[in-house]
Amino acid sequence: AGAEAAPDPALKPRPTDAIAATVALEPPPLWQVRVLRPGDALAVETRRRVLIAGGLVALALVAAAAGGAATFRSVERSLELARMKQDFLSNITHELKTPLTSIRMYAETLSLGRARSDEKKKEYLEHIVRESERLQRLIDAILDFARLGEGKRPYVLAEADVTAVARD
Repeated sequence: AGAEAAPDPALKPRPTDAIAATVALEPPPLWQVRVLRPGDALAVETRRRVLIAGGLVALALVAAAAGGAATFRSVERSLELARMKQDFLSNITHELKTPLTSIRMYAETLSLGRARSDEKKKEYLEHIVRESERLQRLIDAILDFARLGEGKRPYVLAEADVTAVARD
């Protein structure tokens, strides 16, 4: 490659530091192809290819590390969501069982006639009404959260009296 690799007018190769390789073609005694290339050009090409290969290996390592980190984060998030779901279900079942147990206890007391006076009957009925309203609020809140998660109910930020909200 280049002027220094070209044969001289006598068709003899010029002295050079090029790497020469002879490749025999069919039929062997008649034809030969000689590829000559200067040594410094070969060194430059080798260095370029080593740099490209090294860059590709580094890029592959970075991509593998990023993929591993993304997979780890995804699994970690899935486990966290599963734990949150389990905690949510535990809290919901506890919150729903509390008013139901109270309602059931007062209803059984009334149905078995164990209330001693009309005043106690009225107190038990009021307690049943209060607990059933509490249960209804809990169920409505759960349904609101479900609608928010599905995007069916928009979440609107608005100014409000915090005291009234906290009291409710």
